[in-house]
Amino acid sequence: MKFITFLLAALFVLSSDLSSAQINGSFESSIITANTLVASSFINDNEGWMADDKALLWHTSNAGQTWSSVLTDKYFLKLQFLDPINGYGITADALYKTTESGNTWSALSLPGNIGTALYFLDKQYRLCQRARSNLQNH
Repeated sequence: MKFITFLLAALFVLSSDLSSAQINGSFESSIITANTLVASSFINDNEGWMADDKALLWHTSNAGQTWSSVLTDKYFLKLQFLDPINGYGITADALYKTTESGNTWSALSLPGNIGTALYFLDKQYRLCQRARSNLQNH
C-alpha cells in the first residue's frame, strides 16, 4: 500500500512539473523550419543533415543546438552521409553525391531505376535498392 501511495504521489509531482514546464516553454525548442522534414542522416551524436520538402538541406554540428541551411534545388527523399564531407542523396529520379558537406551535389549514373534505399558496405561501395539491387563502385 505504501508503494502505491508513493507511486501515485510521484506521478502527481511529475505530471505537475511537466505541465508547468510546457506552459513556460522549457520543453519547446526553436523551430528550424516550417517546411516538412523528409530525410535525415546523422554520422554521430552531434553532426547531421536533414532535407525538407522545399529543397533546403539543414546541417548541425552541435547536436541540433544550431542549424544552418543551403538551398540545393534537389528534393531529397533519402540521405546518407559517410563522414562530415561525403554524402549521398536520392530524389525521385536521381542519385546524387556530395564531397563538400552538402553544399554542392553531382548526379551519379546508375543502370536501371533509381533505388529507394541506400546502404554502404564501406566508403567506396554502396547499394541502392528498389525491386532489385544494383551494386556500384564510386
